Order: sequence, then C-alpha cells, then structure tokens
Amino acid sequence: MTSTHQELFNVVSTFTILIPLSFNMKVLTKNTSKLFWCFCAFLAIGFLADLGVLVAKNIGLDDSEMQAVGDIYTKYPIIEAMFFFWLIGQSTNSQKLKLYTKWAIFLTLPLWLILENFLGPIVFLGAESFNIFPALYRIVCTFMSAYAVLHLAENEFQIRNMSGFWFVTAILVYCLPTFIILLISNTPIAEQLWFMHNVPNIAAYIIFSIGFHKVMKYESITNKVT
Repeated sequence: MTSTHQELFNVVSTFTILIPLSFNMKVLTKNTSKLFWCFCAFLAIGFLADLGVLVAKNIGLDDSEMQAVGDIYTKYPIIEAMFFFWLIGQSTNSQKLKLYTKWAIFLTLPLWLILENFLGPIVFLGAESFNIFPALYRIVCTFMSAYAVLHLAENEFQIRNMSGFWFVTAILVYCLPTFIILLISNTPIAEQLWFMHNVPNIAAYIIFSIGFHKVMKYESITNKVT
C-alpha cells in the first residue's frame, strides 16, 4: 500500500467515528441517561484527538510543535481505558465483572503515572521502545469484554437485540487486534503494517453504531438477569 493510500485510510478512520457519534446524538434526543452523554463526550474527544493529529501532520509543524501535539495525544489512552472499563461494567449483568471494572477504573490513573514516570518505554521484540500502558489496558479490556460477551450469551436470550452486547463486542474487536499491533510497534514489519490499526478502529465504530441502533429500537442496554 502506497503512502497516499495509507493517508487516505487514516482519513477514513478518523471520520468514520462520526457515524456512531451521529447515532449517539440521535439517541440523546430520546434517552438522556448519563451513559449516552458520557459516550457522546468520549466519541467527540476521540474525533478531536485524531483530527488534531491528522491536521498537525499536514500543516507543516516543526519538530517541537509536533512533539507538543504528540504529548497531548499520548494522554488520550487514559480516557479510553477508563471509559472502556466503565462501559463494560455498564453493559454486563455479572456482578463480579462489575466489581473488577470499578477496580480497573480506580487503578488506571495511578498505574499510568507509575509506568510513565518510573518504567516508561521498554525494549520488546527488538523494538526501540514499547509503551506498556496502552498494551496493558487493551489486553485487560480484551479479557473483560470477552467475558462479558460470554456471560451475556449464557444468561440472555436474543442478545443480538441488546445494545450492551454490541458495545462490549466493539471493545473486544478493537482491543485485541490493536494489542497485537502494539506488540510489534517500532519493529521493521510494523512500519509496513502500521496502517492496519485503522481496521479495528473502523470495525469498532461500525459495531458501536449497531449498538446505538438497538438502543433506538429496543430502548434498553441490557435486560437484568434474575
């Protein structure tokens, strides 16, 4: 894939988030619960973060300015991790998993501070640097979302009509592939395949949109297990 095609893929990935965001805003016209306001804020922040990086790459910023943009962008995983943990907890009927997600939210910021200030990037698979925090929270989210999907499948009927099922599936589809991609970041093969991280991004946005459609159609996130 040429650099032009890769840039086009990046643009498509950036603007695909507007699909679930528009569905989310439509849901808010009928359902103003805290979950959907938080979801709207998360998607909007994600769009602005990606758009900021995209614009910065195309307006000719000098190295110091690009470094400043990069420093801001590297804080986004904190928001993403805490939101994913919270959303998994909101979408599952497992009390055990709800407890785990609460602990994960509580520990996210302290863990990020420890890793950034005391551990930092590490050498992995021959890479020059490997930032452990994004990989760590994504593998944790992968296990949590997979457990949530299995728990819903075992305890609920017609889970395809439940938006919670689609929300946790989107997290699973996003976190597992991007975790694998992060493992090979900064390696020679990663330079050729890095554009592939847009695939799980786009897939997750589409699945989130399906979840919002289910909210509009069935007016609930999940049915409580008795």
